Amino acid sequence: DITSSLGGKIRGYAIAGGSGSGKSETAEKLSELDERIQLFSLDNGFLGPRVISGNRKDYDHPDVYNIEVFNATINQFRNGFNEFILPIYKKSDGSHIRKRYNLKGKKVIIIEGIHALNNKLLAEIDVGIFIEVNSKARLERRIKRDEEYYGRTVVQIKEAWDLVENVYINHVWPTRKYAHLVIKNEVSVKELEKLLK
Repeated sequence: DITSSLGGKIRGYAIAGGSGSGKSETAEKLSELDERIQLFSLDNGFLGPRVISGNRKDYDHPDVYNIEVFNATINQFRNGFNEFILPIYKKSDGSHIRKRYNLKGKKVIIIEGIHALNNKLLAEIDVGIFIEVNSKARLERRIKRDEEYYGRTVVQIKEAWDLVENVYINHVWPTRKYAHLVIKNEVSVKELEKLLK
């Protein structure tokens, strides 16, 4: 399981799934199991939205994330580097800040995000987890989140959902085949720990 990895080699875990699947919350809870677990969110590598037809903005396509920087971080960490400077995306104003991380003593890295099982990351991932939740449930969660944190209206969220689902169908769902474990709907962290044994 994930905690038994702490005494051996450095391991990489990836938690992927569609927007609103609960992957971020699951990853955060797993990272709290032990101080030697380091969590990174792919959202922090967000480069900025793609502008598509009609001036609409796509925030979910793989090209808007700097996936390579996370791949390089895990690779360097496994080869003896402990200090890294990584970008942190500020959703409030769209800017980036640079944050220094010291990973000395860390034994597990968890990367979470809709593209966490992207093939650019697979070489550094030992265990891949895909959280599968139906579209209706994910949209309901996205509405709740975006209303609360970003002040978006239900109409705005629903108008953007077709772009979100298009990325899910074409770029996120296909990465499910790389998962070592597929979780349908939600499970508790305790149950997830059992499944990972």
